[in-house]
Amino acid sequence: MRKIVLLTLCLGLLAAPAWAVTYTWSDGIDHGNQGLSLTSGDLTITAKSGLLVGENPLTVADRTGTVYWGNLKTMDAGATDFYGLGVQDAGAGGSKGISGEGGDQNEALLFTFSPAYDADSIIVHLVGINVDGKNNDVINLYVSFGSGLYANVSVTAVNGEADLDLSSIPGWTTGNTFGTFAIEAIEGHFGVGSLTGDLVVPIPPTALLLGSGLLGLVGLRRFRKK
Repeated sequence: MRKIVLLTLCLGLLAAPAWAVTYTWSDGIDHGNQGLSLTSGDLTITAKSGLLVGENPLTVADRTGTVYWGNLKTMDAGATDFYGLGVQDAGAGGSKGISGEGGDQNEALLFTFSPAYDADSIIVHLVGINVDGKNNDVINLYVSFGSGLYANVSVTAVNGEADLDLSSIPGWTTGNTFGTFAIEAIEGHFGVGSLTGDLVVPIPPTALLLGSGLLGLVGLRRFRKK
């Protein structure tokens, strides 16, 4: 009986449970300028502003922007305001949404999980997508697992909102381990309303040591009996 209990405990420690997590920034409240980064649990969000064409926001050293969380406005003719995450330049100037227009040039939001996770899917809910506005939105997506992925993404908006599923991009396979991804605007103006992920929790090193130690005790007990 003790063997069964120990073995069950070991397997439980070594298992990596899957879990779903949702972060929401479309609560209808204007939280204003969040500074250079915004931390929510194990997720840190940073901003880049003034990105040049072709610059990767995951690797470029400067281009610091400011995370903005609140009423982002929209460029759509006659559309209502929307709430979510956007970008301002470091001096709190420029637009509040993720914009690919104006003096700040391209802007991006970077989402970093620490520790990195194995992800079956990550869905980013975009708000304020231009349907009939000043310019059609053009979105670049950067993901940092493996050698890194880059994709120019198109989404279909319904009433100015759309879901961007990272698992639909070329090169994604179930269980990719990643730490950071970035969403960049090169045309248009939009924001991030929420982020939902089906994640596999990484196994802490201490759990691995404890689990292997308990398995060793089971083997030692069997050896002594023999």
